[in-house]
Amino acid sequence: MQLHNIGSIAVRECPRGDAPYAAYAASSPAPTGYHRPEWLNAVEDAFGLPCFRLLAERDGQALGMLPLCHIKSALFGNFLVSVPFGNCGGIVVSDPAAHQPLLDAAVRLAESRGCRWVELRQIEPLPLSLETHTRKVVQVLPLKPDPEEMWKSLSSERRNRIRKAEKSGLTGEIVGREGLNDFYDVFARNMRDLGTPVYSRRFFEALFDHLADVMRICLVRGSDGTLMAALVLVAYRKTIEAPWVAALREYNSVCANNYLYWIAMKYGCERGFELFDFGTSDRDSGVFQTKKQWGAEAIQLHRQFWLAPGQTMPHLNPSNPKYAAKIRTWQKLPIWLTKLIGPPLAKKLP
Repeated sequence: MQLHNIGSIAVRECPRGDAPYAAYAASSPAPTGYHRPEWLNAVEDAFGLPCFRLLAERDGQALGMLPLCHIKSALFGNFLVSVPFGNCGGIVVSDPAAHQPLLDAAVRLAESRGCRWVELRQIEPLPLSLETHTRKVVQVLPLKPDPEEMWKSLSSERRNRIRKAEKSGLTGEIVGREGLNDFYDVFARNMRDLGTPVYSRRFFEALFDHLADVMRICLVRGSDGTLMAALVLVAYRKTIEAPWVAALREYNSVCANNYLYWIAMKYGCERGFELFDFGTSDRDSGVFQTKKQWGAEAIQLHRQFWLAPGQTMPHLNPSNPKYAAKIRTWQKLPIWLTKLIGPPLAKKLP
């Protein structure tokens, strides 16, 4: 369905499984792994949220794309986001002339659904008139082809912590979908401790349904088999990313978190990846400083917003003081309860 037209450029809403949309995501140098059509497919399957796949074309040739999801919540608002539950997204083009038509199509879609804003999770800022915040960064570390060389490139403090984990009897393994139960148990507990609603287990199942070829799980256990830490790895081109990481605090003394990252990095080296992506964090936060200690470089991200008349830029972030009391209450709930009531809230907070 055509949504907008400027001159010779038309923007259409593509159906799920549209071949030109998938081909553009696969071939263009600009898209991220979050632009893969499989990402929105997983979101639809797991959460039942309406998703839209916009493609800008001129004479049948694709010039740009924009994946979007509609989220409507009494607590968090009514908005479109690109992309939900992912670190990046937004408009990507191979011809700058497609920027404005894609934004205009998104605005028309937002207005038709009564949305208060459209959030575009850009790496490079768009040359458009949009409100922008720059609280978020992504942190990446170059990987060496040889794990031994990677080891030597780490600071002495990182190496000492990894050695401490090994001397304490910790072991790590990289597994596939069979590790999902273990990962989710640690992840749900970690999210409770942070005061944040946990995604449903079905979301991770849906990701494996669509992206099993590029997803792995890293698990770290103690000498008695106790699960201490876990993360999910998602590969895209030459980068391997850890978007979800969870380590239980009671095992900080044996450096389980450090060992978890090392096992994941070593896996990336052995398989020829060139970058390890630690995921996003707020600049200068505690999480940011931890990742920086690995030697990770910070790359600025740009959250850009179209706002409906009378709206101000939203701040859907745990650091927002208005959520402080809710976070403290959540941290006191039993794990079983957060697994039950968390997912319906989490799907409204992308």
